[in-house]
Amino acid sequence: MPSSIAFDLLVQSMAGPLYVGLAWLWPITLCVLFAFVMMVYLGSRWKRIWLSVTAFLLVGVYWLWMVKLISDGAFD
Repeated sequence: MPSSIAFDLLVQSMAGPLYVGLAWLWPITLCVLFAFVMMVYLGSRWKRIWLSVTAFLLVGVYWLWMVKLISDGAFD
């Protein structure tokens, strides 16, 4: 795969969910990100690494859900 195609795919996978999350689903995105930030904060404050790791994993799952919505054409 040429590097320009790989770079284009990388930009699409990063910018697409960011745009959809902020422009279309901002009420959900803000609430979800607030919950994740609180989980990371409390996990670091209480020295509970599993709480912080769970928050980071859930952010990844949320991001993949956004990519899935975009690839399915939910916002076309």
